[in-house]
Amino acid sequence: MDVIIIIIGGESHVGKTLLAQGLLEKYKIPYTSLDHIKMGLIRGYDDCGFVVSESDDIISGKMWSVVKGIIDTCKENGQNIILEGCYFPPDKVQELVCEDIIAIYIGFSKAYIQNNFDKIIDFESIIEKRKYPEERTQDDFILANIILKGKCTKANLPYFEVNSDYKNEIQLVYDFIDNRWGLRNNGD
Repeated sequence: MDVIIIIIGGESHVGKTLLAQGLLEKYKIPYTSLDHIKMGLIRGYDDCGFVVSESDDIISGKMWSVVKGIIDTCKENGQNIILEGCYFPPDKVQELVCEDIIAIYIGFSKAYIQNNFDKIIDFESIIEKRKYPEERTQDDFILANIILKGKCTKANLPYFEVNSDYKNEIQLVYDFIDNRWGLRNNGD
């Protein structure tokens, strides 16, 4: 089997880390959270070029060369990896997509956020324990998901939007990855 890199992008609180954990258990491929890399840079350098409170777009731009370096190194070394986080600019990811890279984005519809906002916040630490409480409003979440969906559409990248039933709708993401994985490994 050749190398496989799975990129899971999306806004905060959509279940990227939960999905990565499920894929680790299924495929036995390790995952790395870009939040860990971000915090390592912030805590490891007096001035890494950004702070934790900056926008995802600014942090994405500053982190992109590191993220791309990780992807390139994994490809060169023949190492499988799952990368998940908010810091995958769709236009940059689109340039990397090839048979070795499966890239997907997850988001919530406006209706889902409106109907489940409290639940979304309650589940924010289901895998990673968050030190800082969420300060964004429901409208902030809605706008961020709409913007990301537009960027993914423009970059022609798979965007899976949860509309009403998280568990069943997120299964479509697993099915998509399984299909791409199977096609790759069967030589089809």
